[in-house]
Amino acid sequence: CIRDRMEDEVRPQQTEGMPWNNVPSIEGMENLPPSIPDDAGKKRVRIIGQLDRSYILCEIGPDLLLVDQHAAHERIRLEKIKKKHWTKGAVTQELLEPINLDLDPSSMENLSLIENDLKELGFSFEKFGTDMITVRGLPQFLGRMEGHEVLRDMITGNEHHEGCSYPDDSFRVELPIKERMVALTACRGAIKAHQRLSLNEMEDLLQDLLECEVPLHCAHGRPTMVRLPLRVLEKWFKRVL
Repeated sequence: CIRDRMEDEVRPQQTEGMPWNNVPSIEGMENLPPSIPDDAGKKRVRIIGQLDRSYILCEIGPDLLLVDQHAAHERIRLEKIKKKHWTKGAVTQELLEPINLDLDPSSMENLSLIENDLKELGFSFEKFGTDMITVRGLPQFLGRMEGHEVLRDMITGNEHHEGCSYPDDSFRVELPIKERMVALTACRGAIKAHQRLSLNEMEDLLQDLLECEVPLHCAHGRPTMVRLPLRVLEKWFKRVL
């Protein structure tokens, strides 16, 4: 029957250690108390589906949890990159075929300010004239295509993708360039908005997010999830005053 098929499609998950009371609420974005009593530190999360191929809808206790799939995957990638490469010194991977990047005067000027920092991070390049650089090496953890795109974005200042932005410009400027590069790398390779995900992919994404050290925000400080309390829905539908 239809109900049986629905039960098969929405599988419950048990999650440990997740501070659900810290997930921002839609009503005023205030912190909420736990919605249901803890059962050995676990709460039951049930994936309902995907909205606009951008948000994962989940049921947690009596409340609705909305997860931004791009922001969530960005956070996951950020922590994986940091754990694998953060404490290691810069290792440059030489390119078999150098890549030429054409840059406008403003970008060339910006490059002169961060050139030494970029080379310390593992980028290897040379200037040619006033509007071009030749990239000969990239940080080892970056692929060829992703690496030169990250480099271009760092030089041109185009560090915002998929609607990702820092809370304000001062936050972005104050961050060390290494953190900005890792945040940009995490963003560029993350699942996009309007990308269809299977139930298994949504489950894996949610599980990986819940295992993050900082699961509530993406690399740029935006929330990865918000929570819509049942009591708000009941007020909307005039079930309660």
